[in-house]
Amino acid sequence: MTAVELPGRRIPALETPDGLHALVKDAPGSPESVERYFRSKFGDEPDEVRTAMETLAQSRAPRDLAATGFKFHEAFRHEVTSNVRGWGANGVLDNGRILALVRAAH
Repeated sequence: MTAVELPGRRIPALETPDGLHALVKDAPGSPESVERYFRSKFGDEPDEVRTAMETLAQSRAPRDLAATGFKFHEAFRHEVTSNVRGWGANGVLDNGRILALVRAAH
């Protein structure tokens, strides 16, 4: 077993014949369940969100990304209604905010 380090979080993972998979209840998660989750959170434009996030990640050196990743999240996380509280509150993610961070790197 290995782990993937994210800013402020360590994700347990396991190397499988299909590649590295995050562990879910001590078993490798399926790509299909990840895709369902991603689509449920990013609505009608999951491919555009994924592309914007990948573009942002590729615009930085891995060491810089590890050091500043959460600040990026704070810069582009979605707006939620002021009377809604808690992690996972629904909102609208603006891809333009993500891509602005890419442009700022150049």
